[in-house]
Amino acid sequence: MEISENKQNINVTWVVFINASDYVTLADYLAAGGFVYSGSVQSPTPIYIKDVNTGAYEKLALSLNSIGADAKKYVARLLPSDKYNIPASQFTCEYEIKPLSVEIKWQDGENDTGTTFNYTYDNTVKKPYAYAQAADGTVFTDAVTVEGKINAGSHIATAKVNSNFTVSSGRTQR
Repeated sequence: MEISENKQNINVTWVVFINASDYVTLADYLAAGGFVYSGSVQSPTPIYIKDVNTGAYEKLALSLNSIGADAKKYVARLLPSDKYNIPASQFTCEYEIKPLSVEIKWQDGENDTGTTFNYTYDNTVKKPYAYAQAADGTVFTDAVTVEGKINAGSHIATAKVNSNFTVSSGRTQR
């Protein structure tokens, strides 16, 4: 990045806002557990701390195509500034959104909350319905797939989740 004498030299601090105006440093946020999949976009925010004594700061522009919602690693990127000279080493920030731990819950069908898991053979695929539930009670219905069986008999159904989740319990159902 070319240094311009018409711009102010600043340092960038990467933070995570915990509400509209309060933040913690990214390092402290990561030490406390960091980002976990929620279904919403999550990222650190670059700020310029204007006055250490008063806490005055300015949010800096972030490239929206460098952040996301899915559980994976990201590299957040600042947009170039017309006002500030920013060291090249502070233009990016690596972070990760970790998968959410969920319990798989089972029932007889999507609209049948029974738990008998008995199906009548009729030469069509049969399977129980499964959904993911987080520790806080949040339910994710589209996160789970289950393969069905046609043949009569006793089968074990296995729930599969996408990369946004890890299964803490309930992966299989007889």
